[in-house]
Amino acid sequence: MSIAGDLTLLATDPDTGTFRLASSNPTAVFAGAHLIDLVQLGRVDTIGERRRAKVQVLDRTPTGRPDVDHALSRLKDRPVSISSAISRMGHQGRQRAYAALEQEHRVRSRTERVLLFEVTRHDVVDTERRDRLVRDVRAVLVEGAEPDATTGPLVSLLAAVSQLRLVVERSEHRAAKARAKQVSAEDWASEAVRRAVAGAEAAVTAAIIGATTAAAAGAS
Repeated sequence: MSIAGDLTLLATDPDTGTFRLASSNPTAVFAGAHLIDLVQLGRVDTIGERRRAKVQVLDRTPTGRPDVDHALSRLKDRPVSISSAISRMGHQGRQRAYAALEQEHRVRSRTERVLLFEVTRHDVVDTERRDRLVRDVRAVLVEGAEPDATTGPLVSLLAAVSQLRLVVERSEHRAAKARAKQVSAEDWASEAVRRAVAGAEAAVTAAIIGATTAAAAGAS
């Protein structure tokens, strides 16, 4: 599995098959997930610090996951800023993540009519993995469990798009938000992954703010 795949599975409603990750810029969220995937797989590295960090391709060997490989193919050979990488890597992120999940028999797609339109839903087949993801991410946010290579990035990405509600109750949200900030600062991953997570968080937040500002300007 990948962070992008786990994020998609986690955000899929097991009762309705709808995607529940509300974001004004979902492309950026998937790009951030792919960046973390590629760093963890050793295909790219992050160099430099904080705002000056760049993404450098190290290895173009296929990962075996079509959605992650597509993200890798959209990166240039020369180092680029994390924000530039994010702007390129999330192309059709949700659709490609669902295609990979369906290929792995973790979801099953179907169409249903909503008013005059046909929409695609994805029924969760691998309910065991989804339930485990929800349980493990909740444990980090609510019970103070230590994050790992899966839960750490998921917590950071969900917090970046203000979607912790997917795994915590309303009454738990304030404490979970504070815990998510702690997770971002904890030493649970390699330095390269930590830079990728920090860069992805910043780029996702900036992309969402930019999209919201543009939408507001267009409506005025």
